[in-house]
Amino acid sequence: MSRLRGGRLILDTPFGRRLYRVAMDVMAVGVKGIEAICADQGVGHAVVFVHGWGAWHRYWRFLWPRVVPRFRSLAVDLPGFGLSEKPAVDYTVEWLAEWLVGLLDAKGIGRAVLVGHSMGGMISTLVAARHPERVERLVTLNAPVHGATAFPPRIRMLTAPGVRAVCRGLMGIPPVLRWLTRDFTSTRPLDDEDLEPIRMASYRALVGTMMSMKETDVSVMG
Repeated sequence: MSRLRGGRLILDTPFGRRLYRVAMDVMAVGVKGIEAICADQGVGHAVVFVHGWGAWHRYWRFLWPRVVPRFRSLAVDLPGFGLSEKPAVDYTVEWLAEWLVGLLDAKGIGRAVLVGHSMGGMISTLVAARHPERVERLVTLNAPVHGATAFPPRIRMLTAPGVRAVCRGLMGIPPVLRWLTRDFTSTRPLDDEDLEPIRMASYRALVGTMMSMKETDVSVMG
């Protein structure tokens, strides 16, 4: 459960109740019949930040104070993730790329700089390949290119049907989440705030996007 109180975002999570100062001004936006949460601040050229697998808009929280004074900055919770609606759809990176174009339309943005991390980088690359007129520049961070070979063994193991079923029942246990995400960073384990959105995401979105990324090769796109 999430709610706002006294300028803070309150989340009940597997790690207990967390309070965050709302440095990112989030609002609801309807895109293709789906209600999504999106931070939209600043003026000027539009820069859209697209989070990775199991993440949410607050992944960009440390960068936010540096970009908002210079650009119109948007960070969205993709459908199925974070605080956005979690419809019963087939979650593929191709579908999310088209949804992201719909977000640009809903926000009245003709062209934007897309900044995508991990899965968000693959989604942003698909947008740039299919709708080049909508992308001013493309920035990707640790984005998978050839999905079939992009993931380390631990992540590939998660796509096995039996393992997926077991993990679904254990996702609320913090040590399990930390073990599952050990390959997500080479510097230090993810902190609690970055682990929480994995639990917040729908199981359908987590599995669907992972399977879709495995089958996608953006290196062949012009």
